[in-house]
Amino acid sequence: MEVTISLFGFLALTQLFTIGLLWRTNLLINARLDTVAGELRTEIRALAAEMRSEFQRINQRLTQVEQKVASMDQRLTQVEQKVASMDQRLSRLEEQSDIKV
Repeated sequence: MEVTISLFGFLALTQLFTIGLLWRTNLLINARLDTVAGELRTEIRALAAEMRSEFQRINQRLTQVEQKVASMDQRLTQVEQKVASMDQRLSRLEEQSDIKV
């Protein structure tokens, strides 16, 4: 009878020891996961800040390009008006003379 009780006691102690090891392992894993999650959050925030900065830089450059295109469009309109004016003057000169171009 003592052998049976001792065997059950040994099995109970073994199970308690195993449960303790599993509980400790679980705590260590959770602590490591929390650490990794914190590191990932930090990296994600840094990347987000870098991306915002890059988008702002790109947006500023795009604004500059749009302004340049608008300026070039104005200049093209001026040149077209000048050409139209010169074409009208040429037509008047052709009418005044017999020279045809």
